Amino acid sequence: MSFGREESAFAAKKNYSVYILASRGRVLYVGVTGFLMPRVLQHKTAELDGFTRRYHITRLVYYEVFHNVNHAIARETEIKKWRREKKVALIERSNPTGEDLAADWGTRIVQVKADSSPAKADGMTRRLPLVIPPCSCHSDPGLSVGAGCASKSGDLAPCL
Repeated sequence: MSFGREESAFAAKKNYSVYILASRGRVLYVGVTGFLMPRVLQHKTAELDGFTRRYHITRLVYYEVFHNVNHAIARETEIKKWRREKKVALIERSNPTGEDLAADWGTRIVQVKADSSPAKADGMTRRLPLVIPPCSCHSDPGLSVGAGCASKSGDLAPCL
């Protein structure tokens, strides 16, 4: 069954991200994903066995967004082959302080007072979802703020 034009329009909106995570001790990990936010949250919560869990690599310090999965995979492969110094230079160009770009991703816990009755005077917890704002340098609202966004051809164009 083919959906024709609708199917191809939907596929064109898919984004792929190459990302670099770092530990507090500055161990680096390079990965690629079609769903950046959930993937980074998996690393942060140590859901995944392996290198990032073993070395506590949870801080997103760099990412690039692509429309074409093959370009994203090629970029990930390219970066993985680099020496550490070159990866650090890439990170420092767009994130000189090495801050966690995903520090506030996920759910935020907010204390709110339920009512004034003594039984509920300590308040209750409510979870509020956070949304990644659209990239300010592209008209495509599906692109996220980050170290770089990809043009329609898949070539990297830095965010401003």
